[in-house]
Amino acid sequence: MEAKKKIDYKALCEAYIDKIDEVEDGCMLLVYTGKKDEELPIFRVVWANDCAKARIDGKYLWGIVAFDPIDRETQWHNYNDCVNLENWAVLDRLLKKRFGWMEKMDPGLVYEIKLLAKAQLKEAQRKLEALPDYKDPA
Repeated sequence: MEAKKKIDYKALCEAYIDKIDEVEDGCMLLVYTGKKDEELPIFRVVWANDCAKARIDGKYLWGIVAFDPIDRETQWHNYNDCVNLENWAVLDRLLKKRFGWMEKMDPGLVYEIKLLAKAQLKEAQRKLEALPDYKDPA
């Protein structure tokens, strides 16, 4: 049996933050809110600021600290909820782990969720580009 490769979340978080420090418009992040609508995941666009480790249920977890422009709050998000990271591989893992039933029942729905998530992030980027005086909250 092949051993699972352990994911270095600290390195992944730090690499993402280093990347957004270099690219001005690279800080938009699509996160899973933990909520569902008719058993489908709900995502939200936030602005990544930094990475941090948080203690949740006795475990230390790495994640991204991000500003939510709707709630006007800065919140910590578990790395595994930041779905557009790793070229959307985080979304693939999230759907497989938390919504595994979907792939068995309707593989087309998984594909549709992926397309809608990418479209949601693209739409947010398009709206940002339409606001020439917008200032990055980071």
